[in-house]
Amino acid sequence: MTRSTQPRREHLIETARRLFNAHGYHQTGIDLIMRESGVSKTTMYKYFATKEDLIAEVLRRRSDELYAASRAAVDASMRERPDLPRHAHYWAMFSATEAWTRSADFCGCMFMKAASEYAGADDPVRLAAAAHKARMEALAADLFRDLDPSGALAAKVMVVSEGAVVTAFTRRDPQAMANARAVIAVLVAAAGGGEA
Repeated sequence: MTRSTQPRREHLIETARRLFNAHGYHQTGIDLIMRESGVSKTTMYKYFATKEDLIAEVLRRRSDELYAASRAAVDASMRERPDLPRHAHYWAMFSATEAWTRSADFCGCMFMKAASEYAGADDPVRLAAAAHKARMEALAADLFRDLDPSGALAAKVMVVSEGAVVTAFTRRDPQAMANARAVIAVLVAAAGGGEA
C-alpha cells in the first residue's frame, strides 16, 4: 500500500513511530509529527486526544509486532525440532532479538526509552511499556516452564537479555548479545537444562 492510499490514522501512527524511535518522545514534537505525516492538527486530535495517547498506541502496535515475531520464531523452531525440550526453543526468541539489535533501524528499545521519559508510576505511557515487558517475560516463562514453573528462571533470563539490548545500543557493542547468550546458557544449565 502506498503512502497516498494509506488511511490517515495509520500513516500518522507509522510516522510517529519512526520519529519516536529515532529521536525519543519528548524530543519529537507534535508539529514535527504533523509536518512529516501531512496530517493537520484537527485530524491528529480527532484520532488522539493527547500526544501521550498517540505514544501509547505506537507502543501497543510495536508490542504486537515484536510479540508476533518472537512467537513465530518459537513456533517455527518447535515445528523444525519437535524433539527438543520446550526450553530449548527459547533460543529462537533470543535469536529474533539478536537479529533486531543488528538491524539498520535499531535505535535502542522504544519501551525502555518510553519508561525513562514517562517515569510516573501510573503514567499510561510507562504502563504500556511495562505491559510489553511483562508480555515478553510471560512468553519466556511459558518456554521455561519445563525447567522452572515458578517463572524465576525466565525473569533472570529476561534481565540478562534486556541488559544486552541496552548495552548493544548505548555502547554500540556488537558482542553484547553474544555475551548475554553465554550468561543465559549458564543460567539454563544451572536449572538443569543442559548446554545451549
